[in-house]
Amino acid sequence: MPFDESEEEPIISPDTENATHFHSVEAPEKHRKKFRRLHGYNTGVYNGQWADKAELRRLDNLAVFDAVSSQLELTPFQKRRGRLLFDSLDLRRIGYRASLVAVCVAAYVCREDGRMYHPYRKSENNDELFVEFLEYLGERPTVAAKCYNKVAGALE
Repeated sequence: MPFDESEEEPIISPDTENATHFHSVEAPEKHRKKFRRLHGYNTGVYNGQWADKAELRRLDNLAVFDAVSSQLELTPFQKRRGRLLFDSLDLRRIGYRASLVAVCVAAYVCREDGRMYHPYRKSENNDELFVEFLEYLGERPTVAAKCYNKVAGALE
């Protein structure tokens, strides 16, 4: 079908996600700004005029989950599964910090493989990494338990 020059151009959008990555730090100094802009275009986060704030927040939250899951030494399968579950949650509706929700999702995923953690269990019956990490976060057990129960309810 030929294009009619008298009409507006059709809107064209990709039907697949682009897998090309532009690493600006690897570019020569004079081209780094250009490569950062290309990376923004390619990821769909920037168009040169505006940024997709919701997508940026989502990517930041997924980075939080990735960091937490690495700290808790989840297996690659658990990381993938947990990341999908974490991404499916509405963090505003959950109402807790992203880092605490990430720990709760990780505990939920690990439970299936026998690594147990719940804030109300005795420390010697819980996975040591989870106990240490929640102590590092400084969360009270009651807050962590409420968050875990809310996350588990949302995922079931």
